[in-house]
Amino acid sequence: SEEKLVSLQNELKGKGADILICPTDVRDLSQVKNLISQTEKKFGTIDILINNAGVGHFGPLDQADPNQIRAVMETTYWGAVYACLSAIPIMKAKGRGSIVNITSTASFHGFPDIAVYSSSKAALHTLSEALRIELAPSGIQVVEIQPGVIDNEFHLNALGPANHLYRDKQIRGGDPRQLTRRILKAIVAGKREVVYPRYWWFYKILNRLFPSLMEWI
Repeated sequence: SEEKLVSLQNELKGKGADILICPTDVRDLSQVKNLISQTEKKFGTIDILINNAGVGHFGPLDQADPNQIRAVMETTYWGAVYACLSAIPIMKAKGRGSIVNITSTASFHGFPDIAVYSSSKAALHTLSEALRIELAPSGIQVVEIQPGVIDNEFHLNALGPANHLYRDKQIRGGDPRQLTRRILKAIVAGKREVVYPRYWWFYKILNRLFPSLMEWI
């Protein structure tokens, strides 16, 4: 919300940071273009683009509201596409830049009752892979961050039934601050992807080696 953005702005300014807030509906291309334009105007360029906007959805696909499905895809996938379309020309002009796409461990394995969310993240995962190849000659790196469960309010803000099990009993997850540090390190190190918490790598490997077993589990 704009109120939270203002609060964050005040907090960071108190620590000496130069910050711009620009409330934006990432589902609207014109608003995203304005966000990138305002950022370039204030700071002179775009060095790093982090596509973190997203919304969850709980419940089986056949019981989902088509409007909510569309909202998830427009926010998570199209929001990232619009941001890339707006920022890539700026990065290409100077011959460098970093795009960080926040996907999910759900992007490489579809989990039951989050089919809508998994699909949106899978689309962003594939986009990241393609962009990494397309943009490398222009000096632009693409980093994909695949978080597992993180200690935040994701489960409370997800679309779908208000009394869904996932909303009421989210397991304890990774530390958001530690995730932020991992993202920064990945940009500096030029990594292709980061899975956090790290134990989700084990799940990812098992899914690739034994997909039928993981579906049964």
